[in-house]
Amino acid sequence: MPTRASWTFGHGGGDVYSGRLEIAEALGAILYITPRAAFDYQGPPLDLEVHVDQVFVGDGRALVRFDAQHLAGGVPWMQLYAVVGDAVLTSRLYTEDLGHIIPNERWTHEPEHPFYDRYIDVWSSGDPDRLAEVYARTVVVRDEFGGESWHGLDELGGEIASAPPLEHGPWPERFRFDSGIRPERIAVVQLGGSCPALEARRWVFDDGLIVDETRFAHVPSVRRCQGDGGEGWWTDFDATGSEEFGVDTITIGERSIEVVNTDRMQRDLVRWLFGRFGAGSLAQPDVAAFWFPPSVDCGLSEAIARPDDDRFEGRHTVTLCFTPDELSSGWPDRRWSSHVVHQGLHELAHVWMYDRLDDPDRQAFVDRVGLDTWRDTDTFWPERGVEVAAETIAWGLAGTERAQYLIMPPPDCAELTDRYVMLTGQDPLTTCDTDGVG
Repeated sequence: MPTRASWTFGHGGGDVYSGRLEIAEALGAILYITPRAAFDYQGPPLDLEVHVDQVFVGDGRALVRFDAQHLAGGVPWMQLYAVVGDAVLTSRLYTEDLGHIIPNERWTHEPEHPFYDRYIDVWSSGDPDRLAEVYARTVVVRDEFGGESWHGLDELGGEIASAPPLEHGPWPERFRFDSGIRPERIAVVQLGGSCPALEARRWVFDDGLIVDETRFAHVPSVRRCQGDGGEGWWTDFDATGSEEFGVDTITIGERSIEVVNTDRMQRDLVRWLFGRFGAGSLAQPDVAAFWFPPSVDCGLSEAIARPDDDRFEGRHTVTLCFTPDELSSGWPDRRWSSHVVHQGLHELAHVWMYDRLDDPDRQAFVDRVGLDTWRDTDTFWPERGVEVAAETIAWGLAGTERAQYLIMPPPDCAELTDRYVMLTGQDPLTTCDTDGVG
């Protein structure tokens, strides 16, 4: 695990590189930097010049488009940074999406991006019914710079009529990061209107549809259109900066887990969360790492479980997007916030189920709770069996005083108990002596 701000390559290996020298050497060895005669190139790293081209900004995050030049040729990249104060703490590198699979033909084949073309066509139509061609029904869209957000197609449909005209951006390439089951893409669009502007949009996909979209403002466009309003935390942003961030290893049972960006209280919370599985006679979730903010994953949701994290050789990881001052319950006899406990147990329940439920188990649970699907991203999340199951396990492990069940209306305690036993084969730690549904 790196101890400095890291560049994660999600296409062609998913390795993690840290420190400026290691990053430079890694870039030089990547196929996409210049054309190669063969995919198994083993030559020395190239002498690169990196030129920052454009910067797009959000709320504590920045997207930087740059070129890595070697001799007369270069290749564009996008880098997503999470920034706190003046420190760059985590980052993710997006490689160029050529639109085909032959890098050596990048200059002779026009890139083809049919999804991007369809996306522009949908937004240009002004028809809210066409949004379902590119978005999942439960999509969340955030304008990080403007501070607006839209949840679901109904809200987003109300925005399409008043949205500025949308056109293709000035560059033919898209950028990609493929990790686990939720691939990501970054595209640049041009917004029409009285002051045309560029905007970068980060898409997270599931089953071929966008489930999360984040919009980043183009710094030169903002300065041109807003004048003095174009200044902010990014004014003195140094895209080459690197700061230490905290990486520790804790031992839980016989397993070592990396914990990232934590203080003592957050590490204690991780131990407590895993301890609930032991107290409930359940096997510990097989987690390689547990992240806290800042993280490029925070902003997508309050917590995320990744089944196949490229940063950890395809192992499971969890990110819990709560700072230390958000962990406390505020009650003298109860250390942890019930909501934080619920979110942490919910994501660990996902990890636990990755390795312990097979298709017949999943189908039996879906049938039991009267739903149509275990995991269909175009289905509202409370109607997915996997989310009902994670809510059930989190409820059962929290304990009566902390237990929450966020899908409304909740089943009664007896039904939750039966569902928990069906999933785990054990009795829940939350009892029905009092109302155990928070």
